[in-house]
Amino acid sequence: MLNYKPMAVMLVVMASLILVSCSDDDDSPENTPQGFNPAGMVLIHAGNQSFQMGSADGLADEQPIHTVQLSHDFWIDTVEVTQADYDSLMNRYYAGYDQPSWHEPYGVGTGYPAYSVYWGDAALYCNARSKRDGLDTVYTYTTID
Repeated sequence: MLNYKPMAVMLVVMASLILVSCSDDDDSPENTPQGFNPAGMVLIHAGNQSFQMGSADGLADEQPIHTVQLSHDFWIDTVEVTQADYDSLMNRYYAGYDQPSWHEPYGVGTGYPAYSVYWGDAALYCNARSKRDGLDTVYTYTTID
């Protein structure tokens, strides 16, 4: 079993929330097509849910453990985006792509979750997934930094 530090887990959770909720459309259950399963995703309804985030013994910016309430109705994948999938799509769609700083002790490898991803890069990844899956892109940008 992989042993991630609390900050890495928080980043993965937040990245997953951003990366999979890549739409400005109404994502309510009645507006999500039955059987919509792009690239093997297993979507679950995540609206109006809460979870515990933080650490009692982590870094100062990870404390305290607190409840986060998801106030918008959306769908989310059941697994994190892997480093392999993130790299593959970003390299395919963005010539200026530089891999995030993936390193020990959080883990490096094709099956590890993508972490240390900036919000803007997560938006670019969302556009790349949309393009790959034949969907409209949502985010606009002029350059990749």
